[in-house]
Amino acid sequence: AGYGLTGTLPTALTGLKLLNRLDLSHNFLSGAVTEQMISPAVTDLNLSHNNFSGPIPQAFATTLPFVQILDLSHNNFDSMPTSYPSTMIKMDFSYNQILFDFDRISDYNLEEVYNMQHMDWSHNTGIVGEVPGLIGFLIARSNIQFIDLSHTSIDGRFPPTLYLVPTLTHMDLSSTGVSGILPSTSLPPSLIYFNISHTNYEGPLPNFPASLQILDVSYTSFTGNIPLFGSSSSPQNSQIRQLILSHSTLGGTLPSSLAFYIKLEVV
Repeated sequence: AGYGLTGTLPTALTGLKLLNRLDLSHNFLSGAVTEQMISPAVTDLNLSHNNFSGPIPQAFATTLPFVQILDLSHNNFDSMPTSYPSTMIKMDFSYNQILFDFDRISDYNLEEVYNMQHMDWSHNTGIVGEVPGLIGFLIARSNIQFIDLSHTSIDGRFPPTLYLVPTLTHMDLSSTGVSGILPSTSLPPSLIYFNISHTNYEGPLPNFPASLQILDVSYTSFTGNIPLFGSSSSPQNSQIRQLILSHSTLGGTLPSSLAFYIKLEVV
């Protein structure tokens, strides 16, 4: 990674039958990427921070049957594959020019993405539509930990099942058109980062688990009081470090429990 490489990917790479990790990130490589350029034995493919363009190869699911980590972020790719291998754990397509409409989700075969732990499609303004409940069901049955759809053009209500995935640690839906009300039940006990700033959410905020470290609900229409973080009987166990509430419509008084959040750095 980061060797100042230029030009395009050579097709000879597919002949490296024992190659399981390919990291060409942080270079100046460009052009299209085709199925014939990558060894089928690869499990970890990182082409991020380059100038690749065109579609992400449609046949990755069959030509890279063992890939677990696929990082194509910070490029100029404009479309996604319609199917993925069941081995996929991490999918990072952030900071591209991808065009994708959730209203056409039936054109994509996502049934096999049940091992997914990390899904980052952020900073692709061409990703549009309302995330359907089917996606919520498919992802919720996996061990998803990281979801980032921020700075896309998604709108409507987000599938409530995704808020409650027990393994979820990071969710970022900021700077989107997502709307609705958060579930009244407490969010996952493993949640660390939750950012829904610059969205159309409204209603009251639920209480948050003691594990939460960063909450950003700025520029939203939430109402009611500032919620609890962890148990009211042991607020000192809260891990909250950043509580960003600016330009929101929350009301009430500052709760006395704030004094017990000893790790709090930013309010």
